[in-house]
Amino acid sequence: MIVLAHAGTLDPTVRSYIEEGQDFQVACEIPGLEITNDGSVLGGQTSEGVDALDAVQSLAAQDVGVIVGPDSIGTLSFTSGSTGIPKGK
Repeated sequence: MIVLAHAGTLDPTVRSYIEEGQDFQVACEIPGLEITNDGSVLGGQTSEGVDALDAVQSLAAQDVGVIVGPDSIGTLSFTSGSTGIPKGK
């Protein structure tokens, strides 16, 4: 789950739903994704007070081995968080 830094924080009701995990489990949470003016990517502070992406920053220069071609379809879904229903793709 990615939360954009400039979008604010999750409503306590949403956080409660996530923590209960009845219908799903969040495998990874980036609590405050932000791209800085110099192009750096920050992930936001975890409950331990470290940037969520610190543990994987060293992997940024590695080839991920994913082949993307002209027939590859990229998808981005987002929601306002109020209904949980995607507002766009």
